Amino acid sequence: MAVHGREDYTRFTATLPLISGHKGAIQDLDFSPFHENMLSTCSTDGSVKIWMIPEGGLTANVSACDADLKGHAKKVMLMKWHPTSEFTLASSSMDGAVKIWDVQNENS
Repeated sequence: MAVHGREDYTRFTATLPLISGHKGAIQDLDFSPFHENMLSTCSTDGSVKIWMIPEGGLTANVSACDADLKGHAKKVMLMKWHPTSEFTLASSSMDGAVKIWDVQNENS
C-alpha cells in the first residue's frame, strides 16, 4: 500500500515507498481524525495495525508497524476510528466479533 499527500498531483514512479506489514490483503484503512499521520489498516490475516506516517511522508518501504492489534480469529473486514474519542478504534471480522480498541493502552 502506498501513502502520499493529498496535494500530490504528479505521476508516481514504480519505486514509490510502500507499507507492507500485513501477511494478507488489506481490507480497510482509516486515518485518525485527531492525528493526521496515524493510519490504521486491517487485513485478511486477522490483524489490525497502526502506522505513524512521518511528517514528510514515507522515504523507504515500511514493514514494521507501531502497534499490532491481535484478537480476531478470522479476516478483519472493517475498522473505523471513533469520531469523538481520540484513541478508540472499532474493528469487525468474519468471526462475527466486533472489537473496541483503546490503542493508547495496547501493546505492540
